[in-house]
Amino acid sequence: MLSIPNQLEGAYVSQDVTLECHTEAFPSSINYWTTDRGDMIISGQKYLTLMSDEGYSRRMRLTIRNVSAKDFSSYRCVAKNSLGETDGVIRLDEIPAPSTVSTTAKYIPSFTERKKGNFGDVIISSSPWTFQADATSGHSSCCRFQR
Repeated sequence: MLSIPNQLEGAYVSQDVTLECHTEAFPSSINYWTTDRGDMIISGQKYLTLMSDEGYSRRMRLTIRNVSAKDFSSYRCVAKNSLGETDGVIRLDEIPAPSTVSTTAKYIPSFTERKKGNFGDVIISSSPWTFQADATSGHSSCCRFQR
């Protein structure tokens, strides 16, 4: 038995993408990936193939590194044993790359401090914030922050 969680995958140019395929077989199967032309895919700089086993189940993953326009195609996962062969196809389609928005915010605060007497009102302001406090000695103070 062979199942494919996502038969259609999308990626943008320069992205890494991973295709996945699940198989169950007894006796154990030989598993591999092929291109749409039927060429077997071997792990290397461009492709990384990983397989993990759990009893009769096997999870196959194919990571395509640094996707280019020629990689948008179909990929086939294959499972073969002495009783037969099964395969599944995953189509990799191009999607638009996310747009990058770079903004640089520069905030240089300017402070103004005003005092009245020794224990009078204190106002400290900086755009866009204002801090105001009643600094009367011996009494509870009230503070106000304003934006």
